[in-house]
Amino acid sequence: FLEPQNQEEFSQIQLTLMRAGYRSKGAVQTFHFAQFALGMGFLALGVIYTLIVPDMGTQKSILSVLIPGAVGYYLPKYWVTKRVQKREEEITQGFPDSLDLMLVCVEAGLGLESTLDRVGREVITAHPRISALLTEATLRMRAGASREDALRKLGDEAGIDEVRSFATLLIQSDKL
Repeated sequence: FLEPQNQEEFSQIQLTLMRAGYRSKGAVQTFHFAQFALGMGFLALGVIYTLIVPDMGTQKSILSVLIPGAVGYYLPKYWVTKRVQKREEEITQGFPDSLDLMLVCVEAGLGLESTLDRVGREVITAHPRISALLTEATLRMRAGASREDALRKLGDEAGIDEVRSFATLLIQSDKL
């Protein structure tokens, strides 16, 4: 009951975890284990609390057990959601600087792959999230993926409409 029911659900959870910065192969399993362990742990704490406190009504006893269990179960999801929001904010704030650097590189005569590589290396200290996205897209292209696939994954992994639009613009420009 803890594992994703189908491949689509697994992929969605994996994409969300990647957007939060958790890229390991076992990230989805770790996430589900954390949900299970925290849910059961908080549930056990609720049971202990109910046993310690005397003369609690039935309704209060049930709520004292179920509410901590639910909180424990949803705590990892809350944590990942906050991490995704923070990461998206960092990318959104640093993206205009990266675009300016890309413009300079293109005007200097660099190609798309070289531009992404150069900007990825230049912004590593100021905007490490953007650097990671651009470097990964460059590595995909060097590994043999088409520009379209690499740029589409860049937009999807960023999870931000501006980056997705930029990737789509580059894909369309490349086709023309």
